[in-house]
Amino acid sequence: MLEGKRPPGERVVVFDGDGYFMATCLAELLALEGHRVELVTLFDQVAHVAEETLEAPLVRGRLHEVGVALRRSSVIERIEPGLAAGTGEFGVPFELEADGVVLCTQRVSNEALYLDLRAEPDALEREGIEAVYRIGDCVAPRIVAEAIFDGHRLAREIDSENPAIPLPYKRERMIMPGLRV
Repeated sequence: MLEGKRPPGERVVVFDGDGYFMATCLAELLALEGHRVELVTLFDQVAHVAEETLEAPLVRGRLHEVGVALRRSSVIERIEPGLAAGTGEFGVPFELEADGVVLCTQRVSNEALYLDLRAEPDALEREGIEAVYRIGDCVAPRIVAEAIFDGHRLAREIDSENPAIPLPYKRERMIMPGLRV
């Protein structure tokens, strides 16, 4: 779906091998554009990673609201013209009529901004920028919370000897006066 491309036809299957927001967002977008969409996920829950961010009930509710059919614990094993076929929970085979299939199986990191900045060291120096660090999706595809943590960690450690290398975690245990541990 990059560059504005859309799957052909009315019936679209979105396969979610990621478990977070991308497949659900694509399914919602396609449904809003008039496609009949079925989201197939290999996980026990749709958008299971969103459970950790408290978004999951909202995401699943929205998919229901826009008419996206949901199939959990299923894997697509075969795609051919007009058909997506696979195995559901307990090995039960299924076939779905599909004019198009969108595979959401892997995220890709993007370091273009980092490389563009590093390509002009004189410009950085003129602006007083001493260093540029790679964090978040520049390093590896991550969920939003992890990318935010990367930025937070770098801000905390920017004055360390080498901010590009995370400092070890400090694990502390509070002992209260009078409390036996």
